[in-house]
Amino acid sequence: MIAIPYDDLAEQPEQTIMLIKMLLAPFSAAIDSSDGKYTKLERDVLLVASRCDKPLRPIDLLEVLGIGRRTAVATLKSLCSKGRFRPIPGKYGKRIRHYAFIPSSTDHWGLF
Repeated sequence: MIAIPYDDLAEQPEQTIMLIKMLLAPFSAAIDSSDGKYTKLERDVLLVASRCDKPLRPIDLLEVLGIGRRTAVATLKSLCSKGRFRPIPGKYGKRIRHYAFIPSSTDHWGLF
């Protein structure tokens, strides 16, 4: 909750608006993603991966996000091509079983 005195709003509206914008900037950057680098689904996958302490499997995304297997695999491959994940092959090296998250400095600011 934010308390804004009416007197301050009446006397200095520009300053009050600027302070509110500064307060809400981190949230709008996380939602807006003005550069268009990631889709909403990709941002959701990045959020799940940043909160998980192990490599992701497509089945993890099925359970958490409720998406299909093919969509999960396609999204993880897309994020691999963007440099945010690294594929980890399975036991025999033929199939990709897991995807390791590659953290970035912007992850902590909610800017993916």
